[in-house]
Parts: sequence; C-alpha cells; structure tokens
Amino acid sequence: MIQQQHIHSWLNLVCTMIQGVQHAAYVPGVAGDEFVVLHWPEDAETSDEFLAAARQAKEQARPLIQAVNQDAAETGKTDYIIAKPIQAEGQDGAVIVLRLSMRPEQQGGVLHLLNWSEKWLHLLGEATASAKTGSRLRDKLPTSRGWLVVLSLFVLIVVASMTMGTDRVSAPAFLEGSVQRVIVAPFEGYIDSATKQAGDTVEQDEVLAEMDAQALRLSQQQYESERDEYDRQYRQALSRRDMAEAHIHKLQINQADAQLSLIRQKLDKALIRAPMDGVLITGDLRRSQGAPVKLGDVLFEVAPLDSYRLVIHVDERDVGNVAAGVQGLVNLRALPNQDFSFQVVKVSPVFEEQLDSIAYRVEASLDRPHPALRPGMQGVAKIEIGQRSYLWIYLHELYDAIRLWLWKWLP
Repeated sequence: MIQQQHIHSWLNLVCTMIQGVQHAAYVPGVAGDEFVVLHWPEDAETSDEFLAAARQAKEQARPLIQAVNQDAAETGKTDYIIAKPIQAEGQDGAVIVLRLSMRPEQQGGVLHLLNWSEKWLHLLGEATASAKTGSRLRDKLPTSRGWLVVLSLFVLIVVASMTMGTDRVSAPAFLEGSVQRVIVAPFEGYIDSATKQAGDTVEQDEVLAEMDAQALRLSQQQYESERDEYDRQYRQALSRRDMAEAHIHKLQINQADAQLSLIRQKLDKALIRAPMDGVLITGDLRRSQGAPVKLGDVLFEVAPLDSYRLVIHVDERDVGNVAAGVQGLVNLRALPNQDFSFQVVKVSPVFEEQLDSIAYRVEASLDRPHPALRPGMQGVAKIEIGQRSYLWIYLHELYDAIRLWLWKWLP
C-alpha cells in the first residue's frame, strides 16, 4: 500500500504538470476510507461536487468531464471538473478529481497526462513494495529512474505542445526622425563661422553657421556703381532725345538690378538657419572655419524631437510573418529599463546585406513619444506575430534548418 505522503507528492507532481489546475483531490476506493480524501493544495476542503463526480466516474468506470461555468477572465476557457478512475496496481476504486480552467480542445491532452501519471503511481507502488521486502530494490530502482526520465521528457513535450504563447520576432532596431531635413551650402564659398554641432537642440530660424560673404559684398558694390553709371547715361540720353541709346542704357540698368537681386538673395542665405525645431543629427563645422564648400554640399541634418520612425532590420527567415498593423515592443540601449510599444506601418522590399544573412527594412511608429528619445538610438525590437505552442516557438528554427539541409543534400 502506498503511503499518504507519497500520494501527496504524486498529486503535487500531477497538478504541476497540468496547466490551469485550481483544486485536485485523491479519493481512495478502500471501504471505510472513502472520506479520507487527499487534497492539492493540502488546505483545501472536500466538496460535495468532488465526491459526486468521483462516485459517478467509479460507477461508470470511465472518465467524467463536467463543465462548471464560463471563465469571464479569459475568453474561450471554461472551468471543468474531471474525475478519472485510477487503474494503477493496488489502487482499485481510487479516483483522481481535478477542477481546472482550459479550452475544450485541451480535454484530450489532459486525459493523456492523467493516463501517464498512473504509470508514475504504479512505479511508485513498485518502489515502495521493493523497499519493504528489500529483495527487489536494486533491480527495480534503475528501471524506475529510466522510466521516470522518459516519462518526464514525454510529459514536457506534451505540455509544451499544448501550452500556447505569443510568438515574437526579435531584430535590431534604431530610431530616426519621421522627417529629416537636409541643410546644404547655399552657394560656393567658404565657412566663416559655426556655432552648432550634431546633438544640439535648435529652434526654427536659429543661426547654425555663416558663410564668408566678403566677395558678395564687393560684387554688390560693383554692380551698384555700374547701375548708378547706367542710370546717369540713361538720363543724359533722354535729355538729348536719343531714344535708341536710352533704351540700351535701360536694359543695362535692368541687368544690373537682376545681378543685385541675386547677390542680395545670396547674402540672405549666407546666414544658415534651422528650417524647423528639432535636433541636429549630423554636422559639425566648428573646426571647419575657412574650409571651402561647393553649392549643394550637405552641412547639417535636422530631425524633429517629437516625431520618430522606428526602423527594424528583420531577417529574411522571419520577414514573411511580419505584416503592417502588427504590434510589438522595443527596448533601447539608452533606456534599458523601459519598453516602448509600436505598430508596424510598412514592410519594405528593400533589403540590406549583413555579415551572414539578408535583412529587410521594416518601419514602425511608436505609440507614445518620450522626451528622452533621440534619433539614432539603437536597441532590440520584438514583433508579435501570433499565438503558437511553446514547442513550435522554441524548435521551429531547428526544424527549418534541418529541412533546408535535407533539401540541399537529398537527390
């Protein structure tokens, strides 16, 4: 006969392996001991519904499954009472009763686990009998241990295949401004001074640098003098009533005005200003004073402080599971104690070659801004792609690798 402490240990193991168990009881079948019920947890009390379920399962000699009520906390799950007669040797008439929350399709898996648990109880009975007689202990214990290892591994696989979890794709990510404005050299010339560098916060129209405008001012004086001379000659021609010569001087005046207008525009642009409020993400001209620049050379890049785009580089093996609209979390190196939620906006067909793989660009938007965020911050993003069993989550990469290897080598 198995001692009560061993049955308690067995009952605890069963409730640990089966997910969602709220209350369990072992109802022995020996006459006179029917109400000596062992519980998990041990401080639980015997309920009439448990005893009724145990009697009914014993009478019909097969498992009994009764739905109790719909669980409002988790959609799709129901509370059940499961009573199953124990078929292990020396346990005639005993019944195990469980109250647990599960989905209807999980009933078969729970019954399989209960069938396997009876094997454990049988092995426990053999080990107890061998310990009492002292004759078969040396032979039985190695066999029992081997069975326990095999059964434990099998139970682990069954539980992992039945338990559902959220599958996530992990990939490196970095922040960039939703809008990045490029500030270029307005004309060919030299850098006269610069006051800002990458990382500085700037306001709209704030001066970032200044171009050397001495040559422009000299040209302005030259064209102003020429215009005054053309204007004097134009008036003299009018006084002589020489309309042809007056017309020529008028055209020369217009040409000088056009050159002066162009020079004034360049002088206005000699002060390089920020196009919007934001932060400079590239550019440091403080050590480049006097350096020549050409028209269109990039001097600064500025991005807004309150609008970001999260760029995720997803491996080619996982990009097929990612679609616009899915959610995820990102953890940044600069803020490791805080996760930021995001939503995928676009899966781009553009890819980048990395050291040992190909990654595709996935763009996402953060659900809420944070004052500590800055463009260029890097971290790791996890994109939620659905509910799958833990067995699939942890082993599908190995399965895919083996399948690809077999495809490569098999004829």
